[in-house]
Amino acid sequence: MYHYALTLPAGWAAAPAAAPWDGSGAPTHGEPVVDSFVGPASPASWAFGAPTKETLSAYVASVVSDNFKFHGCTCPAKPESVEPIEIGGEPGALIAWNCGILINLAATVHGGIGYHFGFRDPAVHAATDPTDRAVFSTLLSSVTFGS
Repeated sequence: MYHYALTLPAGWAAAPAAAPWDGSGAPTHGEPVVDSFVGPASPASWAFGAPTKETLSAYVASVVSDNFKFHGCTCPAKPESVEPIEIGGEPGALIAWNCGILINLAATVHGGIGYHFGFRDPAVHAATDPTDRAVFSTLLSSVTFGS
């Protein structure tokens, strides 16, 4: 539905989105508008996208703002870090929050579509974790975009 592909680590399972995201809100794992990826332990990941006219920097600012707007009961307004990364050959940003659990979001814009890739680990009570970062980085480095 979202015109991307990625390679899951061994033991992970995928469930495709049941409906397209309309560009509003800040969906997370398990919602019907996200592709969900579940590992054999506590981490899970998800992805979705929608058309945007925003630049990458504006899109990242929207992701941060929307995360607080829709998840401010557990996530702070300001993430602990925002780092430049590459997703599917496109510039992107990795955004890390400690929301009582590890929440990492990666955002990019490709072909007029704003993409979100999320990663959560309820077993980690910090914004970053080297093991989770390695898994999420592997997922992100495998992303390819279609048309």
